[in-house]
Amino acid sequence: MLIPTKEIKNYFYNTISYNKNEKRIARDILDGFEIKTSNDLYKFGQYINYKTDYVWDLTQTMQTIDFTLYEGTGDCEDFTRAYVKLLKELNLPVYYWLMFKDINYQNGHAVPLYINEDGYLAILNYTTYYIVDTIKLTAKDIEKNTEVFQQAFNILHGNVISTLNDYSINWIIKTNALEHPQGYWEMDYAPSFQPCYQKSYPHDRTFVLKYIQKMNLKRNIVISDFLLPLGTFLLFYFLVRWLK
Repeated sequence: MLIPTKEIKNYFYNTISYNKNEKRIARDILDGFEIKTSNDLYKFGQYINYKTDYVWDLTQTMQTIDFTLYEGTGDCEDFTRAYVKLLKELNLPVYYWLMFKDINYQNGHAVPLYINEDGYLAILNYTTYYIVDTIKLTAKDIEKNTEVFQQAFNILHGNVISTLNDYSINWIIKTNALEHPQGYWEMDYAPSFQPCYQKSYPHDRTFVLKYIQKMNLKRNIVISDFLLPLGTFLLFYFLVRWLK
């Protein structure tokens, strides 16, 4: 494990927050959104509306989970931090996977890298799961960067390249309870283009309206989130009339 670079430290220390207890907020989210396992994490992702933030020097502003919850918006690193905090509360091994196209560290992406309840390496990109369900591994495999971990990671990387972008710089970051970087691994560029399990959920607040109401987050709702397209409305209208 390598000592965090200046770029990595800036990435994690440049945060915006409401200064709430992230651990408590994460527990509230697990309860409020009825998240029992990592398979349910997408529910919170459906609630977050994608919104980019301002770039300061070489880093972007990372939101703490309380800020993301109360504002209801965020971009890739904000989704990732929220998922990391939730996965830690589920007692699963989890890390940040930071990927960049070049050494400017501007054109990049972030996802949580974790081992799910079944022992498979997985990521959750917004509301899409990628799971290497053919290779079992443990947290020790990640910590020691074993051949088994490298094999599973390369499969995930190949699927990211196939569906998103080709990122040549890939860092796996280990963080402490405050989400401060403790160390990192720079992974070799060796994507394996084998298919892995993928499952996507609609990124639509309509599907989590009951959780929004349950947690009294209605101030973050905008009408456009719940307007039906004209074609869908007409279909629904005539279906109701036909059923009568």
